[in-house]
Amino acid sequence: THTITITNVNEAPTSIVLSETSIPESAGIDAVVGTLLVSDPDSSSFACTVTAQVPDHGQLDVAGMNVVVSAGLDHEAHTEVDVTVRCVDDGSPSQELSATLRVAVTDVNDHIPEFSQAQYVAAACTEESDDGTWVVRVEATDGDPVGSAHSTITYTIVPGPSASLFAVDDSSGNITVAGRLDREAHASHTIFLQASDGGSPPHATTVAVVVPVADINDHTPFFSQAQYSASISESAAADTPLAAAAINASDGDATAPNNQLRFSLIGDSDGPDLFAIDAQSGVLRFTGEDPGLDYERAAGTNYSLTVVVHDLGDASRNATAPLLVEVTNENDNLPIFAQPVYRPLPLSEGAAALAGGPVPVLVVSASDHDRDTIRYFLASSSIAYVGGSNQRRQRRASGSAGDDGSSNSS
Repeated sequence: THTITITNVNEAPTSIVLSETSIPESAGIDAVVGTLLVSDPDSSSFACTVTAQVPDHGQLDVAGMNVVVSAGLDHEAHTEVDVTVRCVDDGSPSQELSATLRVAVTDVNDHIPEFSQAQYVAAACTEESDDGTWVVRVEATDGDPVGSAHSTITYTIVPGPSASLFAVDDSSGNITVAGRLDREAHASHTIFLQASDGGSPPHATTVAVVVPVADINDHTPFFSQAQYSASISESAAADTPLAAAAINASDGDATAPNNQLRFSLIGDSDGPDLFAIDAQSGVLRFTGEDPGLDYERAAGTNYSLTVVVHDLGDASRNATAPLLVEVTNENDNLPIFAQPVYRPLPLSEGAAALAGGPVPVLVVSASDHDRDTIRYFLASSSIAYVGGSNQRRQRRASGSAGDDGSSNSS
């Protein structure tokens, strides 16, 4: 009988694999990537080390049978890390096996969107622009991989006082008008845009967008009164201002030239020639032009004019108000008797006694172009006698007529 003894010969490991082949880029130092699984026919204990890896791809190391992180990982720089591991068994003599392992560095949402500008200032948008009018485009980028959810940007307008006046396309960042703009209410609007990525949880950032509002000529001038009146003496010299309430007008537009105003006069007959208005101040004056002022002239005591105000904006707007100018009377005419000489009828002596009172001798009449009331009085009288004391020989009298003007004339 023969006995054959078969002795074991230490064989080399046959494979090395890693239990996990990916790790997020956010993994910290000493984080475990996975466990080394070594296949060996006759050994179960191994000493493993890293023998090679690309230095700038991040660093992995072996701790026991685990592959761990030894330096920072960055998916945006390198999506994979290759590391060469050598495992030596505990046989005698020992056997070893080397293998290159590939670890995927997975992306995490570690970048915050960034706008291309710290603040956006749009070109001026005219008030009353139609809905949908383009205002400005904002743009944000995200450092996470292009095409991934982590880098996909969505734009929204942050709720605020002016937010309802604008809209934004959530993918392009184009901002448009969505409400009525009014330059007189707001010279500009500031809204805030938010850019959010598609990560979970998402990252977001905001930026201010200033939208100036340009004025248009959308307000009509208006007078301070519905109608105006003024007066001037018929004896006024040329360039004399009219006594009148100030002619004032306003315009609701916010900026020049839309709120700059000019005045003018229109009317019938001689009014526009006799009177003028300062185009900027609205002060009325008498021009002194023919035929001049004359209270006594028929239809010359009042002038009906129209004051016009217009703005200097494009598509100029205007308004009108009636103006009544009254010419006041001056006592500039003497009363005139109807006859140069009046001769009374002869009277018999004692006529007054017989009549039982005053006896009319004659009736005089006078007129005054100033249309004043005329009053009559005797300026002087005299009686001449011939013969005895009771025999009246001759009587003389003279009279005057006076008006009731401020300076009486006779």
